[in-house]
Amino acid sequence: FQAQMLSAKLAGALDSLAYDIDIDKGFIVACLKRTLALVNRLIADSDAVERKGLLERERLSYFRRNMMEIREEILRLMTMYRKQVT
Repeated sequence: FQAQMLSAKLAGALDSLAYDIDIDKGFIVACLKRTLALVNRLIADSDAVERKGLLERERLSYFRRNMMEIREEILRLMTMYRKQVT
């Protein structure tokens, strides 16, 4: 569920960019900031999955790497849009 919420929140934050709609950059940063909580929760929840042995280590490692990459990209975008706000 958290991964689906993350997708929806990212789409909401970045949707206007796909259509070249000029939107308040501060709003984009705020939306992206909210997605960080979901990414962090997904990463933390993966620890419980590992403890319970619900997924192979390789698959779980792949998932965590992807979540970290998404997190880094969110942070990069937030930095970029913060610079445009000021």
